[in-house]
Amino acid sequence: MNEWNLFEALGEIEDPLLSPPKQKHFPWKKNGLRVALIAAVLSLLAGTVLAVGIGVGVRYGEQTVTLEGISLSQDAAQNLSYHTAQIQYELRTVTTSAQSYLTQALTAAWEQHGGEGLYDLKNPDGSLRNFGTVAEAEQFFGIDLMDSPELSELIRGVYVTMVVADSAQAAACDAQGGPISPDGLLIYLSLRRGELSDTALDARLVGEAGITVFVPLTEAFVQSQREQTLYSHDSPFAESGLMTAEGRSLLLLEDSSSSLGQVGYAAWCDNGLGYLAHLKTYPQGYATPLSLLAPLLGRIH
Repeated sequence: MNEWNLFEALGEIEDPLLSPPKQKHFPWKKNGLRVALIAAVLSLLAGTVLAVGIGVGVRYGEQTVTLEGISLSQDAAQNLSYHTAQIQYELRTVTTSAQSYLTQALTAAWEQHGGEGLYDLKNPDGSLRNFGTVAEAEQFFGIDLMDSPELSELIRGVYVTMVVADSAQAAACDAQGGPISPDGLLIYLSLRRGELSDTALDARLVGEAGITVFVPLTEAFVQSQREQTLYSHDSPFAESGLMTAEGRSLLLLEDSSSSLGQVGYAAWCDNGLGYLAHLKTYPQGYATPLSLLAPLLGRIH
């Protein structure tokens, strides 16, 4: 059976198993047959038709990190090897209606902190600026970020980091007295955790969860951020895929080897923007990260 036969077979399965329920519910709170079926389909479809139009690719490898310092029990350096998954995004530049505001904010931050490369967008009092909702951030920046009412209920904060991809060029611009504009933005959507709530992930199970949106404003950002590397210490990543109800393809990766907890990732592209969602569960939890993350992202339009 090839991938096309599989899709035809799935189309013949009775509606209660695969069709979205008509009543409002929150799939990340349930752990039953539908989640198990989704997980089975994901593993079967990995690397086949879901790769078409996904906008991301992945390469696997290993990386060795050498640690040296007084914290080690022995004088010799210690080598740690990590399995890596290098996600490659097909990013394209976009324009923002907040360009002048961002330029002013970045120029001020550069003068205060120097060439660090990453600058959080802050309020006048120095606190991080929280746009609160995706809709508010979209209106401010004039960029479509995400369309998912169900997911929007989980978002507790929208935070922005301005990126300087070429510090040398920015320093030269500053030396000439000119303003400094960001090459791109990292917009982080923080997901709410709580207990016994239909508008939050279960805090007894989920340690952290969020979605990073890569927003390219210049080609320098595209070149510097088009590849993102994930690390797993104990074993290689498990790869699968997901096709949403609206036909969007997502790459799924899971690191289930750590004794500190399991982490699931989802990566995709949309209109030139790159997305990386992550969800970490505590050890000995009743559900895996992807069994929670996949249904949550399955309704993105």
